[in-house]
Amino acid sequence: GAALLAYHAQDADERVRLEVRADASDDEVPTSQPLSMENVLLLRDRMKVVRLNGAGTPVDAYLGIDIGSVSTNLVVIDTERRVLKEIYLRTNARPIEAVATGLQEIEQELGGLINIRGVGTTGSGRELIGELVGADTVNDEITAHKTGAAFIDDTMLGLGVDTIFEIGGQDAKFISLQQGIVVDFAMNEACAAGTGSFLEERAKELGVRIEGQFAEIALSSTAPVRLGERCTVFMERDVQRCLLRGIALDRAVAGLAYSVATNYINRVVRGRKIGDVIFFQGGTAYNDAVAAAFSNILGKRIIVPPFNGVMGALGSALLAREKALRKAMPTTFRGFAVDKIDYKVKEFTCHHCTNSCQMQRFTIEGEHSFWGDKCSERYRKAVKVEREPVIEDLVEFRRQRLLAGHNPEREETAPGPTIGIPLALSTYDWAPFWLSAFRELDLRVRLSEPTTNQTVTLGLDSIISEPCFPIQVAHGHIRWLFDNGADLVFVPNNISAPGDPKAKPSFF
Repeated sequence: GAALLAYHAQDADERVRLEVRADASDDEVPTSQPLSMENVLLLRDRMKVVRLNGAGTPVDAYLGIDIGSVSTNLVVIDTERRVLKEIYLRTNARPIEAVATGLQEIEQELGGLINIRGVGTTGSGRELIGELVGADTVNDEITAHKTGAAFIDDTMLGLGVDTIFEIGGQDAKFISLQQGIVVDFAMNEACAAGTGSFLEERAKELGVRIEGQFAEIALSSTAPVRLGERCTVFMERDVQRCLLRGIALDRAVAGLAYSVATNYINRVVRGRKIGDVIFFQGGTAYNDAVAAAFSNILGKRIIVPPFNGVMGALGSALLAREKALRKAMPTTFRGFAVDKIDYKVKEFTCHHCTNSCQMQRFTIEGEHSFWGDKCSERYRKAVKVEREPVIEDLVEFRRQRLLAGHNPEREETAPGPTIGIPLALSTYDWAPFWLSAFRELDLRVRLSEPTTNQTVTLGLDSIISEPCFPIQVAHGHIRWLFDNGADLVFVPNNISAPGDPKAKPSFF
């Protein structure tokens, strides 16, 4: 029927769009104040890469590598901590190839001009790449970013950076400092909404280049649409709905910049103290519109440091330099030619538990290492410590405590209907409360089984949209309960999550 209607009214789609636009009123759309760069300090061009002239003997240098899910970054510094080379590459799910490309570029440009005296790695692939290239130090991302930011602050500003906003391709970090020491930090847990990949995908849908054009369009808007902070799936729908209502492109683009900042503040920072000397770094910090959004929301100056996109690699190089000068030991760096390193990769499935992890065994010059497992029980060497653990398995201990109030034998004799409780999302943590409540009501309770690949499959078969993985798994638990005798499935609506009792109430 729709096809026949379209055949007889070829301009029907445009007519519908016009009717929607006619009904839409700008007054009905909530807006934010225009983005402004007035309180944003850009330091990108104030510290340059030093070019070696090739005269004299090679200089001692230190290499930092930051391996992330979206980008792989490399930085080379000399003993005086001057940056000799910076490289920003796409990982494209091939971290080894990305690192090999970066090392090859460094060798071609600086190979005869430098002697690598220390190598540091950081990022999600730091341990694997550290073994491959022969890193002297492997550091977590918080330490690497803090080290890089502190160096820039000491060298250029001397203000005492106390807050770091770092937004990468799929992760986001918040770091709070006091006198150069990390006193608090947080990372996004599962959702990638509000990260660089989220912004890039939305820009692509709008036909806007993320580099340069996005910020230019957003900063030109006089009335950014207030999109709020939503799941990626719903945000995509909201943006399309705005455009269908006739909202100008610049207003939607500016609204997206605001949504990234709002999402970060609400989902990553979560009420933690934000200081007055704020560094905004990571690949997303190249987008001036997002920096302006942070400044407008917080009413504070946002500082975008030089080398903001490779700050983790810079910090890693600084840490490698510090260790090399302190230990005075030769580097374990294997060289620039990764393709000449004798390594082999074998993929297999681990059947140690129901996770069925997809594993990779790397054999590097005869030494084996295993990657991809979630539990580390079977293939990782246990760390030797002098003291025995107070609790052997904290995860199992927590599970037993959460489900201590569940008595399957008693449930079978309860008079009421069978209520299914999915062990997913918040109902897992709240299991003691709900088990007690339903027990007092004389209702039978059935809990879903631990998550398996079958649970995931059930979830995927039960939904028509594409929510994030935890939501897909939750659907699988609900489907399992209905398939295994539950008359009703209990899924409470969490209106406000619990927090500091002195700060806010929580309720369902």
